[in-house]
Amino acid sequence: RTELDQHVVAEESLRQRLDDGETKRLQMQQELDQALSTQISLEESLRETQSSLLERQEAVEKVEALQWDLREAQHNEAHEHVAQISALHADLARQQALQREAQEKHDEVQASLLDTRERFSVVSLQSEELTEALQRS
Repeated sequence: RTELDQHVVAEESLRQRLDDGETKRLQMQQELDQALSTQISLEESLRETQSSLLERQEAVEKVEALQWDLREAQHNEAHEHVAQISALHADLARQQALQREAQEKHDEVQASLLDTRERFSVVSLQSEELTEALQRS
């Protein structure tokens, strides 16, 4: 009987160990499932983060391209303003030269007119003197 009792006790001990092992296996399976779920969530979060980073990188590149375009446009606009100012200066210089020429012509005409008036006065005076001389004779 003792041998049977020992056998029963040993069997129950084995069953208990088997149950404990099964419980431990189930617990580890749950931990593994939880770890896999966490890994899947982290991988999804990583994909979203990478996608977000790519979108941000694209946005940064677009902003940088726009800033470059803006600097280039401002540079070109500055060159255009310089060219316009240079053209205005050249136009002003031409107008001033034309104005000087016109003033010189005006001065020449005025001098000629004065000369003509003086000669006219001299001729007129001589004509009056001749007329008086003719009337006296």
